[in-house]
Amino acid sequence: SRWGVLDRARVDLDHPCATCALREDLLPVLLELAERGEHSLCVVETWDAVEPRSVAEAIAAREELHLAAVVTAVDAERLLPDLSCVDDLSDRSLTVVPEDRRTVAEVLSRQVEYPTVVALHGDRHRHEARALVEHLNPATLVVPPGGGLVALTEGRFRPEVAANRLNPTWAQYRDASDARVGTVVWT
Repeated sequence: SRWGVLDRARVDLDHPCATCALREDLLPVLLELAERGEHSLCVVETWDAVEPRSVAEAIAAREELHLAAVVTAVDAERLLPDLSCVDDLSDRSLTVVPEDRRTVAEVLSRQVEYPTVVALHGDRHRHEARALVEHLNPATLVVPPGGGLVALTEGRFRPEVAANRLNPTWAQYRDASDARVGTVVWT
């Protein structure tokens, strides 16, 4: 197995959708790597403003690729402040294009609600952060960062199941209270 950067290229975005650009540039690279058969595992890391859903759906739609898991890394200390803030991505210099008007909370909530695994980093506010993640995404597996993530590559991520979890018609939220976090389901 080879370690390090395999390829590096500057990508100029022609439109305000960083996720679209990532998909358009990422898929050909992944397909080429799959065709060569050199690597049994590729980890795709996106940046702060990218929401995982469209990238995961694009990868999973390709028959030649196997999407094993979608994992979001979360800083336990920053989770509640970032989910409750009103900052735009631009306020934190996280936008790629000036037209992006999303908030930090909006992007972070989508990053937590979609994956099947959340790697929770840090000890400060860990219990509250874990409870909050489990309320936002009851189907997720919350794990500490580290070596245990390799076992997750044996599965298969199903985008339609993840999308259904986010759809208010099928979402399976429950009335719950745990550690200073409460969920009330209103129907």
